[in-house]
Amino acid sequence: MQKDNEAQKKATEDAATVAQKEKDKATETKTIAVKYTNSQYGFELTLPDTWKDYGTTDEIIEGGTKTISIGLPRKEVSTAFEMGFVKYYDSPMAIGVYTIKQWEEAQSAEGPKSQKIGENSGYVFGWSQGNGMIDMKGLTQEQASADIKTIIKTFKLLN
Repeated sequence: MQKDNEAQKKATEDAATVAQKEKDKATETKTIAVKYTNSQYGFELTLPDTWKDYGTTDEIIEGGTKTISIGLPRKEVSTAFEMGFVKYYDSPMAIGVYTIKQWEEAQSAEGPKSQKIGENSGYVFGWSQGNGMIDMKGLTQEQASADIKTIIKTFKLLN
């Protein structure tokens, strides 16, 4: 009888685990809806639907690295400043596009470093989180930081 109770308990726990995984997958499917595709460098990211009003800018930073900043609208226009690409946006994350030589130099330099998320035959891709995300419309800094972790996992090289 004890074995029957243990088997029933295990079956109930297994069913609960499966149900939770299905619920998590359904939630993820509902909340991740916006694709960012960069055909020039051959990659894409999937953004949560709360990022649907995102903006991007491409710029060359010191050392010739291409940086693609992904920005979100600010709540208050009165606190806005020009981010170099679109007024009234905070830039919670950026993707760096490095040659292999640039990547090696950046990784051996002092200071903050991008985290590698992918590589193809011509480029190494790294990401970094922005500073000063204080006023994003519809998102707290904590939410944006959590979203970024999810977004980075969706990085995909295109053929």
